[in-house]
Amino acid sequence: MPQTPPVEQTGALGRRDTAGRGPASWSRLADLRRRRVDVREGLADHQQAGWFGRAPLEYWFFRTSWAQGALLVDVIHRRHEGTVELRVSSWNHGIAQVYRVVREYRAGPVSDPAQVVGGELTLRSSRGSCGPISWDLDFTVSPARLSAPPSPWRQLETFDLALTSWPVAAATGRVTLDARTEELVGRPAMLCHYWGRELPRRWLWLSASDFDRPNVAVEVGVLRSKAWGRRVPLPALGYAWLHDGSGTRSVASPIDGLIRFAPRPGGGVSVSITGLAGRWQLQAWAADQSFVHLGDGIAQSLSADLLLVNASRHAAAHGTAVLEVRDEAWATSGPPTVDPCRLFTLD
Repeated sequence: MPQTPPVEQTGALGRRDTAGRGPASWSRLADLRRRRVDVREGLADHQQAGWFGRAPLEYWFFRTSWAQGALLVDVIHRRHEGTVELRVSSWNHGIAQVYRVVREYRAGPVSDPAQVVGGELTLRSSRGSCGPISWDLDFTVSPARLSAPPSPWRQLETFDLALTSWPVAAATGRVTLDARTEELVGRPAMLCHYWGRELPRRWLWLSASDFDRPNVAVEVGVLRSKAWGRRVPLPALGYAWLHDGSGTRSVASPIDGLIRFAPRPGGGVSVSITGLAGRWQLQAWAADQSFVHLGDGIAQSLSADLLLVNASRHAAAHGTAVLEVRDEAWATSGPPTVDPCRLFTLD
């Protein structure tokens, strides 16, 4: 029986309170440079334990930001569906947009999911296009890494997802959004790879590396996960990672510290992190109109403000942080049309 050829789906998701900007178009870059990528350069964690090469769900993504803009590119491999999705979210002069393309692939292993959707994503570079957005970027990545959850839960495949991210990176190249090209030189960036059985049913994610102080980056996630695919009584899980002039600190909650969060009175969220390496606090907030619905019950802003306070210093990311919230109930109803942090809970 002949194999089914790849099927391409395109679509645009506008802001949650609008009907979007019309259908997205998928066009390959005529000069897209395909490279043979050594496995050591791939955006992958080769300590995935038993999941390596067979996780039902895998994401690879990067984000970067610049004055008046930001870009986050996801490559999503859903093995059970036999699809790869390229999802591109952007913030451009006050307008939030999401475009995506989904392609089915022929049965069998996929060595490079990004190539299925006509792109490239490694620890060294990323190139591609989706709708009116294209990018051609090279990365310089710090060896500092975040891995969660810690051992032995990571190797035992206990929770819904595991991740490895490189929160301190720089992007150089060009990004084109709606015919406007931005030239980036050493702009703050981060890269991440995560994989597992399924998306946790609820999560809050904060990410920032473009602060008013140099050499500062922060990653925080809190989530509600199953254990080995079953809903059992578990405390809320979390990770926090801070890099600054005094070094790198991390917390795995509730294993070696505790991460607490609460709605911020003025909107957004307040987070308190306490661990063996000290204590710090975060406040993050974003305008209602900056959130987009990514699908799967995920609301995301690429233009959040984030204030970091620890014992030695303050640092602020002005409109360059990521604030993302997921509730599985929103997958069918859509996220709220107001700040989703006001309604978010892990209960």
